[in-house]
Amino acid sequence: MSGGEQQMTALAGVLVLDPDVMILDEPTAYLDPYARISVLEAMRDLAMQGKVIILITHDMREAASADRVVLLDHGRVALEGDPYGFFRHKGIAEEYGILPPFLLDLVAGMRSLGVDVKWPSDPGSLARAVLERIKDTPEPRQHGVGGIGAASTGKPALVFDAVGFSYGQDTRGLEPVLSGVDFSVQQATMALLCGANGSGKSTLLQMSNGLVLPDRGRIFLSGRDLKHWRQTRAGVPGQVALLFQNPERQVFSSSVFEDIAFGPRNMGISADRIKERVLKAARWAGLSETVLDRPVYTLSSGQMRRAAVAGVLAMESKVLVLDEPTDGLDPGSGREFFTRARRYCDETGVTILVATHEVPEQIACMDHLGHLGGGRIQSAGSPSAVLTNPGRTLPKQFLPDHMIIQEELMDSDVLPSDLQLDPASARKWLLELAGGTRLNGGT
Repeated sequence: MSGGEQQMTALAGVLVLDPDVMILDEPTAYLDPYARISVLEAMRDLAMQGKVIILITHDMREAASADRVVLLDHGRVALEGDPYGFFRHKGIAEEYGILPPFLLDLVAGMRSLGVDVKWPSDPGSLARAVLERIKDTPEPRQHGVGGIGAASTGKPALVFDAVGFSYGQDTRGLEPVLSGVDFSVQQATMALLCGANGSGKSTLLQMSNGLVLPDRGRIFLSGRDLKHWRQTRAGVPGQVALLFQNPERQVFSSSVFEDIAFGPRNMGISADRIKERVLKAARWAGLSETVLDRPVYTLSSGQMRRAAVAGVLAMESKVLVLDEPTDGLDPGSGREFFTRARRYCDETGVTILVATHEVPEQIACMDHLGHLGGGRIQSAGSPSAVLTNPGRTLPKQFLPDHMIIQEELMDSDVLPSDLQLDPASARKWLLELAGGTRLNGGT
């Protein structure tokens, strides 16, 4: 079972008890949009039946849909209130790093323009509110960006060629996990592989590292079959470093330093160079040098995740493969992660492949996007091509809210420019539209 399927099974085990009070700790952390929506709707239904639901979450979208939000800080209640008042509290971003979700922030901006919009709201309602405010409708235009094609013409770093895979003889009657996957990642780029829970993302990523062997097809690294790299001293892991879906489980050594040094040491790197790599990797991961001598079990979950990332970076592999790296992180930490990854790719020339179960807000960081579903790559190309193509294969629910609103406007022929992948840019021109400003050529 995938991580998301295991999560749903565990949740079902709680719901079947029919308790009056349920405390759910990050119940949607590893779920795709379909499953997450189902869980949230179930919790709302239970609350309407008189059940008490205490939801612990890092997802500010979920917090904004609650009846009451409580902020804990260093073991005390620092702030509480209804969602709109909570997120509009002065200084909450500066003091606690809490940022409102895109939809609530857009509602606040529209209210400041005199637009009567209510909270909670959804992308469709906000798009209709924007439409009602437009005073000078732009001329309709085509917004697709052409057919789906490769995002780069550079040399491929990692290639999956007609890869197929099934799990064991006991699953012979089931559909194969992968059935002819063709996907490539260009050198020195960031690529995103998106798909629902159980679509085979983790299996495919583990194949890139040599942990899982395909039943059919071949995998090429830097133009050579993976079989070649298995015969080298460092093996495939020396070329492709893998961060698992639960990276905290990769942290196991006696100290943080030793844990980060584990990979390079097993690659035969000298002691002096190991220390240099550990310090460099810790800086890239945002991990303070003051914790390097500490036992790993004394770290917070966030620090453990940074230590796991540093352990991957310290190997200085040509390709980094990251499986759901922002699951369990708050929005600020998620944004920081993608920002650091983009800068690391640009400054080192390392190729990065990231798997997620939905398109992140930071999709603008990516050079390439592939949609994995039904055991195959359904579409692939630049993010704008894959996400705005009329034949898009990714369902709307997999898009971030700022893109769903734009798509609603696109359907009404009022989108003044191509879709803005960056949420800040999207908010800017949505508010300009709501204020009655005609945009010519985008932001």
